[in-house]
Amino acid sequence: MLKCYCFKPHLLLVLMLGLLTFTSTAQVTYDSSHFFQAGDSLLYSKFTVTVDSFNFDSTGSGMTWDYSDLTFSNQVTHNYFDPNTSGYKNNWCLSNGYVMSCQAHFDQLTNVARISFDSLNTSIISVQNTTNHYKLSGGAYENAMLGMTIVFGNIPFTITSEFEDKDSIYQFPLTYNQADSSTSRLVLDFNSYGIPVKQSRNAIRRNTVEGWGTLITPYDTFNSVLKMRTIVERFDTLFIDTNVVPTHTFQVEYKWFDPNHAGAVLQAKGSIAGNQEVITEVLFKDTVQCVPPQALYAYQPFVVYYDSATQSSTVNFTNLSNNADSLTWFFGDSTASSHVNNPSHTYYCPGTYFSRLVAINSCNPNVADTMILPVYVLDTNSSSLPDTINTAICYGDSVLINGNYVDQPGYYVENAQNTSGCDSISVIHLTLYPYDSIPDTSLVSICPGDSLLIDGNYETNPGLYSELYTSIYGCDSLHMVELSFYPYNAVPDTSSVTICMGDSALIGGNYETNPGVYTELYTSIYGCDSLHMVELSFYPFDSVPDTSFVSICMGDSALIGGNYETNPGVYTELYTSTYGCDSLHMVELSFYPFDSIPDTSFVSLCPGDSVLIDGSYISTAGTYPINLTSNYGCDSSAVIVVELTTIDTTVTLSAGTLTAQQTGAVYQWLACPDYLPISGETNNSYTPNATGTYAVEFSFNGCADTSGCHTVVVTGMDDLNASNELKVYPNPFTNQLTVDLQNNATIQKIELYTIRGQVVCEQLFPGNFSVTFTIPELPKGIYLLRITTTTGEAYYSKLTHE
Repeated sequence: MLKCYCFKPHLLLVLMLGLLTFTSTAQVTYDSSHFFQAGDSLLYSKFTVTVDSFNFDSTGSGMTWDYSDLTFSNQVTHNYFDPNTSGYKNNWCLSNGYVMSCQAHFDQLTNVARISFDSLNTSIISVQNTTNHYKLSGGAYENAMLGMTIVFGNIPFTITSEFEDKDSIYQFPLTYNQADSSTSRLVLDFNSYGIPVKQSRNAIRRNTVEGWGTLITPYDTFNSVLKMRTIVERFDTLFIDTNVVPTHTFQVEYKWFDPNHAGAVLQAKGSIAGNQEVITEVLFKDTVQCVPPQALYAYQPFVVYYDSATQSSTVNFTNLSNNADSLTWFFGDSTASSHVNNPSHTYYCPGTYFSRLVAINSCNPNVADTMILPVYVLDTNSSSLPDTINTAICYGDSVLINGNYVDQPGYYVENAQNTSGCDSISVIHLTLYPYDSIPDTSLVSICPGDSLLIDGNYETNPGLYSELYTSIYGCDSLHMVELSFYPYNAVPDTSSVTICMGDSALIGGNYETNPGVYTELYTSIYGCDSLHMVELSFYPFDSVPDTSFVSICMGDSALIGGNYETNPGVYTELYTSTYGCDSLHMVELSFYPFDSIPDTSFVSLCPGDSVLIDGSYISTAGTYPINLTSNYGCDSSAVIVVELTTIDTTVTLSAGTLTAQQTGAVYQWLACPDYLPISGETNNSYTPNATGTYAVEFSFNGCADTSGCHTVVVTGMDDLNASNELKVYPNPFTNQLTVDLQNNATIQKIELYTIRGQVVCEQLFPGNFSVTFTIPELPKGIYLLRITTTTGEAYYSKLTHE
């Protein structure tokens, strides 16, 4: 259907009023509580689409969509039911291994089901009874699984296929200008059932809520609707044997939702070819109209098995009829049910039942439509006759069927009874065996002096005889036998026979074990006997070693004399020569030397180090298994325990003494900032005799580390440098200090420390001989001033702050 739309003049007032109304109407919200639940159904009228039909793509806010002139050709009902009754739950649980918790997992997967009309039909298989299993939640409505019955070679299989990526059909709540997109993937693989067919379906769904307003249909006026446009792009690939059939399609849908009604109250569906949308189906919510009914139904499970424990089988019937409001069900076992939409029926005997549905539209009760489906209730433990028995007899014979002897080919009905006492009907297909075309005369030859049994008599002379012939089917006929003698064969006087030493040869009915010349009765190619000589000899004797030496890995085995031996020792073995002659020799079995390696090895790592274990560099503590192969190719396993050595580099200062907290290490105290070793200072504590910064180097368990630098102020001295090289004033000071260097040195940095070594002031003065700087507000007390020159020399001065 091409897109075109014309407003009718008499609708102008309606549109104007609609616009005024929606100017003051709030936007519509449609959430999951408004959607279909299990047990809901919706009756649609189907509009016949033509080229000049309605336009469905007008959009915007405060719209009025008037489709009151839609007509219908027939009606369809969309039924939504509990997925637990679809017949596919157990198959899905078994295929996913949910044996003990089937119900809980199935409830997480789906809560609404609906039979689909989609099908896959090829020359190899057909897919029937496809059922969509949906998951309705507060945030989305998703297609989660397909259940279906495939028929291959007239054998039905019940299978399920879960979406690898679920098809998110709607994302709730729906509001105006909402847009979302999602991808889905479904794979139908029948190869595991021996069927060389696979179908993959990848789709991109794009939803846009592009309008809100009032919708007018032949059924009603809906004052608060949302209009959604959906584009579904599908990439389907069908694999049949080695053939690959890809398809790429675009589908378009327009749907109008009213929060007061479950499901779309109007929907238009079609396809996109190039830039052209073609609408092919229009459905609108409606009441039952007076049109001829169409009976249509399905049942689950598709393959029904008779339960011998309960001696019954239950079948669920689903009504799919169109244009019908009165239903009568006939279940094929003399029972019926009326006015039930989706009945369940129990069969108490296995067999074939022809179920029937009669659909009537009450507006015209004299018009009815009927559909018949066979229900096959299979009893795998039953001794009932099969549906059809093929029986063949000879011409002139007869067979007893239902108490009568029948000799004519054809189909006959016979009653039987299974082990449960249930009657069943079997169809016997009676045929006549083909009449064997045999020659009028058979030619038979025998050896002179022999005889042939012909028609009960042993005949020894050539001639022509008659006999009664029985065919391969056991049927009799008369034919002639012409008897003659085989020609006499000329055989050699002597034959040569060679055997293994210790063996024997059957000659003239006796087993001979010694070399020599023997006489025997010879049978010709025709089976006739004659006398000739046999010269018997031995094959040469192979020289094999008395003992072989075989070594294996511990835990392996060696095949000796047909047995797999695992323990060291001496074994006997039968040796066969190139002539097939057997001899006995010994095999001495031993183990390869076992590499002596410890079961557990320990490795200690310093921080930041790693060790190569089984091909990987390991830097973290733990236990690591390794596999080892000896020089002889024998495998063994061991464990390496990796331990990390940590060093506590903490240093404490107390009363002018630095103390390292790590115990049991080797110590070397250093002068900062160049980390120069202090001669003789190798204890865990160190008391400097001069003010400065110090660190300690640790050596512990093969690992080394160094602490940070710590400042120590040695009290009890005024200035640590000659007064003629440094002048600092005033002293005592308040908030300002002046520093003069008298030896042509230039100042780089000045630092002021508390008596405990804490830096309270630090300033840079690169390249100055004399500087005056301001001291921040400090507590009164004794402070140490450190002056560092540009050449790296350090000068100290003890100061008093007032």
